[in-house]
Amino acid sequence: GGSSQAAQRKVFYGPFTASTQIPIVEDSWSGGIGTIRTKVQTHAPDWDVVQVKKAMIESADKVVSLAISEKINRSQRIKICDTKDIDVLITELDPANPTLIPYKNKGIEIL
Repeated sequence: GGSSQAAQRKVFYGPFTASTQIPIVEDSWSGGIGTIRTKVQTHAPDWDVVQVKKAMIESADKVVSLAISEKINRSQRIKICDTKDIDVLITELDPANPTLIPYKNKGIEIL
């Protein structure tokens, strides 16, 4: 929520919806960014969060992954999905960036 969600709406959600005509359903979490930051920094996501993400992916018509370049080609302790499950990858990298070629080759749309 707040300014972070507004920034994501401006930079990612709006352009994605304009490009694909697929609306993004936004939600917010009132647990605080500090909790999320700590879990990310310690590489200790809650198992229930992982299960919710997996359930969302399983029930989705289209899976969109939002990833900054530092997260691309990295893995975490807990796997959420395979790249074959991703339909669209949104990143700040130019779609022509060589780092994204393997994703394009798998049929993932790059925005």
